[in-house]
Amino acid sequence: MARKNKLTERQRRFVEEYLIDVNVSAAAARAGYSAHTARHNACRLMRNPAVRAAIEAALNARAERTRITQDKVLEALAALAFYDPGEIAGAGIESPADIARLPARLRPAVAGWGWDAKGRFRVHLAGRHPALAALARHLGLFPPRGGYRPGEAPDGKGGGPGGNKGGGAGGGASEPLDETARWLEEVLREEEAGK
Repeated sequence: MARKNKLTERQRRFVEEYLIDVNVSAAAARAGYSAHTARHNACRLMRNPAVRAAIEAALNARAERTRITQDKVLEALAALAFYDPGEIAGAGIESPADIARLPARLRPAVAGWGWDAKGRFRVHLAGRHPALAALARHLGLFPPRGGYRPGEAPDGKGGGPGGNKGGGAGGGASEPLDETARWLEEVLREEEAGK
C-alpha cells in the first residue's frame, strides 16, 4: 500500500500521460486503466490530492523549463492576428534575406516563401483567421458548442474548462485543474442520470 503522498506506478504514469495532451480520459486509458472505466478513473484521479499536486508540479516545471507562458502564446497569436499585410508588401521583399530584415513583430506572419514558375520570389503569409478565432475563444467572445451551461457567464467564468483562468510559470495551475475535475464530475453525473 502506498503512503498518502506517494503515487502508485499507475498514478505516476497517469500524470505523465496527462501532460501529453491534457486529456484526462485518454491519459487514464494510456496509463493502463481499462477504456471502459477510463473516465471514471480519471475523475477519481483528479480528486486525489497527491495526483493533483504532481500534475501541478509537472506543469509548473515544464513552464519553467520551456519558458512558454500563456502571455507568450497570446503575444504570438496577437502577432498573427493583427499584422498589417501592407507593411510587409511595402518592405520590398525580393529574397529570403529581406524576410530576415522585417521587424520582429511582422516575421511571424511569413508562413513560407519560394519562387514562382517565372523565377519571381514570393512570400506566403499566414492566415489571420485561425489566430483571431483562437483569441476570440480565449476572450469568451464565442459561445461554446451547445451554448453556455447553467451558471456559466458568457465571459467564460464560472463554468467548465476553457475560461480565462491561467497556469504557466509562476503558479496558477490549480484553478484549471479544479475546473477540469468539476467538469468531469458533472459529465459523469449527467451520464449516470441518463442511464
